[in-house]
Amino acid sequence: MNSQKIVICGEVYSPNLGDAVIAESLSYLIQQLSPFTPHLLDFSSRQPNQQKLLHEVSFGMAVHQKRRIERLFWRMVLAICSRERAMLIWWFFKWRKQRYHFYQQELDQAVALVFGGGNILADNQFNFPLKIYGVAECAQKMRIPVLYYGCGVNLKWSSIATRLFRQAFQQTSYLSLRDNESLQRITQRAPNLPCKPSVVWDVAINCAEAYGIDRCSKARMIGLGICSAAVLSRHTPAQADFFQNELISFWVNIAEALTAKSIPFQLFTNGAKEDEQFAAQVIERMVAQGLPVPPLVCPKTALELVQDISQFRAVIAFRLHACIIAHSLGIPTVGLKWDTKVESFFNKCKRDRYCISAEKLTADQVVDLMNDAILNYDVSALETIKAESRQEIQQLISAIAVDGKNE
Repeated sequence: MNSQKIVICGEVYSPNLGDAVIAESLSYLIQQLSPFTPHLLDFSSRQPNQQKLLHEVSFGMAVHQKRRIERLFWRMVLAICSRERAMLIWWFFKWRKQRYHFYQQELDQAVALVFGGGNILADNQFNFPLKIYGVAECAQKMRIPVLYYGCGVNLKWSSIATRLFRQAFQQTSYLSLRDNESLQRITQRAPNLPCKPSVVWDVAINCAEAYGIDRCSKARMIGLGICSAAVLSRHTPAQADFFQNELISFWVNIAEALTAKSIPFQLFTNGAKEDEQFAAQVIERMVAQGLPVPPLVCPKTALELVQDISQFRAVIAFRLHACIIAHSLGIPTVGLKWDTKVESFFNKCKRDRYCISAEKLTADQVVDLMNDAILNYDVSALETIKAESRQEIQQLISAIAVDGKNE
């Protein structure tokens, strides 16, 4: 091999900092356990400051092109085709050349491309399928092995997204998912995979070691992890009424229950602006009701997110990676259901009793459950999980080494 560079690709610099925690934890373990040098690639071309390297006109602006002929052409395309087909045409006409040039530069001298976790095998308005297909196709043309590690698969793919994902999987030698639901979904949608898929731990379970951070042993504050009601409603239609109409009251009631027991609390987010905006509404209501509310914790980097969570005695949260980070730090956590990925993680950790539906328990019951989680936290089980995760990373490294020799 002429180079030891590995490219780890995903939503690395998403505003939701959980994605950066995944990528940086995977990078840390690969560096610790192998001779390879990881290089992070955000497939949306973002930098660590979340600014984009590529200045592209979005598909949403297709009908507002400055040139009249282009504007009329894209309006005609949208009138004739489905939005997905129109986006596919947009990709090949407007983005493909520039994107491939960018991907080629990032992949230059790499011995492997690893799509490194997160809920990226998702048809989120046809966004991820195009990007994953684009990066994977570029790597395949450059004869760079493509591997997938600990990825999440969402509930529905369109027919076009399914074809693009199948193309992206076409030559992969290693594919692992983060939970059994994702494994079942991918097996159904891509039955002719070139390798046998497996299930691994979400690599962010190692983030405490990756960032060299320990939990604060004297912590008293309870962290309330806020996620936007709009995000929760969009992903969980069955609970949309509760999230849209009752979620602020849910958090206010939790705050009242904690205050009544003289337990201090603080609201935090994983970094997404929409979460911060919703958290501001929650705080406004709490203040109006006379509750003592510290300032909202707004991390700007993955490191800050892990540091912030390390200061809590326990966490109650919706976001999956708020829960995973807390668990990595040995902090007892109550997970709030909204996506099967949250429930899957708690089931796999054998802490399913601490994953609940927000609308089904009173605030006092939630606080009692949190106290139970604190009293019954098993650190030895966490160490077993981390050891298993490191073994899984070693298997990934072995797969990369084999692919490198074959090239």
